Amino acid sequence: MRKLCLRITVLAILLCLCGCSRVSENETGSSDQTEEMFIETDLVWKDNSLDAYSAAKETIVISETKDEKALNGGATMAAMSKEGVAVLKKHLYEKADDSWDEITYLNRSGELNRVRIAEGIQKQAWGIGSVADSNHYVLFMTEKNKEVSEELHYLLVELDENLKEIRNTEIAYLSKEQYEFPLSIMVDANGYCHMITENYDAGEVCYYISDSDGKLMQKMQQSQKEGIYLQLLPDGSVALHTEKGVNAYSPVSGEATRFSDLEVENSYCMDWNQKEILLLTRQGIYRKERLTENKEPLYVWLNHGISVSGIATARIDDSKGISVLFTGEQGYQYVHLVPTENEVTVVKIPFAVSRSGKEMYAEAVTQFNKAYPAYHITLEEYQYADSKLLTKITTGEGPILIDADLLEWETQTKYLEPLSSAFEQIGLSEVMVPEVIELGKSKEEIYAVPTNFYIRTVVSGKVPACDWNYEQFLSAIQKEESLEAIFNSSSLDYGNVFVTKLFMHGVDDSFLWDSDSKEVYFDSEAFRTILRLGKEYENKNCAYEQLMDGTMLCMAIEIMRPQQIAFTRVLMGDHANYVGYPSSDGAKHYLSTRSPIAMSAAATEEERKIAHTFIKTVLSYDTQAAMAKSRSFCMSVREDVLDEQVDAINTHDDVPILHFPQIQLEEDQIDNEADRKTLRELMEGAIPEKKMPRELQMLMIEELEGYFTDAIDENTIINNLTNRVSLYLAE
Repeated sequence: MRKLCLRITVLAILLCLCGCSRVSENETGSSDQTEEMFIETDLVWKDNSLDAYSAAKETIVISETKDEKALNGGATMAAMSKEGVAVLKKHLYEKADDSWDEITYLNRSGELNRVRIAEGIQKQAWGIGSVADSNHYVLFMTEKNKEVSEELHYLLVELDENLKEIRNTEIAYLSKEQYEFPLSIMVDANGYCHMITENYDAGEVCYYISDSDGKLMQKMQQSQKEGIYLQLLPDGSVALHTEKGVNAYSPVSGEATRFSDLEVENSYCMDWNQKEILLLTRQGIYRKERLTENKEPLYVWLNHGISVSGIATARIDDSKGISVLFTGEQGYQYVHLVPTENEVTVVKIPFAVSRSGKEMYAEAVTQFNKAYPAYHITLEEYQYADSKLLTKITTGEGPILIDADLLEWETQTKYLEPLSSAFEQIGLSEVMVPEVIELGKSKEEIYAVPTNFYIRTVVSGKVPACDWNYEQFLSAIQKEESLEAIFNSSSLDYGNVFVTKLFMHGVDDSFLWDSDSKEVYFDSEAFRTILRLGKEYENKNCAYEQLMDGTMLCMAIEIMRPQQIAFTRVLMGDHANYVGYPSSDGAKHYLSTRSPIAMSAAATEEERKIAHTFIKTVLSYDTQAAMAKSRSFCMSVREDVLDEQVDAINTHDDVPILHFPQIQLEEDQIDNEADRKTLRELMEGAIPEKKMPRELQMLMIEELEGYFTDAIDENTIINNLTNRVSLYLAE
């Protein structure tokens, strides 16, 4: 008994690995999320007319039940009826008796249903096939003899369109001792069953034809199983496809009728008319002359945002409509194509992005273009502060969507579309990290939608941390006599970064001026002290070890991924003290976003709808989870995906922290709950970062560089900054 159970499990896994259908080795499971992804009431789905054929409806994912307790593996096999499709899935468990079989099927009304058709090991389903000119299916099953536990009975079970059993027939010509499972199975219009099977123990692949009572009519041994399958022909007969061509065999005489010498590797072909065949590949669908290499593309998958890894089965109806069941990233998918009658042009929406933004948004663009083939987002790469981009935006001729980091969007809001109303209509506020939403606001209006975020903060080591403001921070530096370094930066930019990173956080929070009164404080003892400290420490080493032994005051870090929280915990232990940046009213952690999405105010109504739907796609669970795999993506703005990122902290990922040793975690060092607690505390105590205007930032850098390279002296820089910053604030 134990031996039989083990064989059943092994065979089921082998079926999956070998490919119970022709393409199952490439398929992936689909998400069970019932998210609102790809749904926007104002944007109607429609296929484009780039090809001679168009999809009549959206592609339907035929997804099976998911169970985390099930073993990996479990064979799948698919069949297509006259007006529906069905996918058989074996669910395997450690105990063979717990295993069960399921059929997911799409009926003539377009409804997706699931039904269990066998449980345990007494009776199992191993394959499913089509029945000519009907909505029925044929199921290949094994039944164990209760009296002789090792003896197998093979059954062919006919099912109606609702998967109800109509009749069953025992197949006596297959081995009762060895498992023989189907690679392809079909019933022709005269009731003859055509079946390709593989006997794993004997290493044989055979093509059988039997009558409606299970009597064997023909048996043909095949040289291999790759590239071999059955196909229903328009007249109701069945053709055998091998690497040598396409033949239909008479069930009575065994005589072959030759249809094509076509090499069918990596393709699926069907009878189209007397002179032509239909060829389906991973690239598209083509009408091909039988005796030549001439072929005409009817439907190119990528033109419609569809990714195909293999063709499972297909059917041509009386009006030359083409139904296709294929495998892709979401597993089995079904699409029905009809001749293109009305012109539907592709509306292209340009999205201006940085190089890192291009990498980060590639997955979201792919998902959107798949969901809406008549609307394509196109990524256009720009540099930061690109004058050409700004000119295009201000003249209303630029990209519709914009990576807001490419421009100082807070100062360009008159050229941008307010998105607060659209954001509310999308209705994702409840699943978003509330603190992050504020990052895209200007005067309480959302202009830039955050899609990911990171935290900028400061950690201290052995030096006691305090809730320091600017004065307290400066005092702490002067008080610690053993300091060999203040913070981490390279010797080339140390003084510059020391001033701009630690003593100013945007126009409204600076130790060096007051934005309300427009008063500046460069001609002060405090600023002179800051300048002298910057010079004193600029050539000092600032290594992680100094932080730990107390000879460096603090380190500025950016937490891009939850993994870095774990690294900091392991590296610093009890000394991992997130004190935060000094500010005017105490230490602060800052939330920052990378490449938020803004929209041009010049967008048309149609472009607005497309852009809103794209934003919704980007913020959906599936897309955020997919984008999180990109190195350019930081932490998700969705609570559920962010939690998954914390849970995904592992022993092999290496997300380095600047100036920290690069490590990989050991299994016993993973503590998701501790890291989740730390991350939440940082987020709750953080405020949105207000970036320094580029002009003011460059002004400060220019003058500070002159001072720290000894091109100008202390009095000159004080005089220059007093004049230039006063003028800037006044304007």
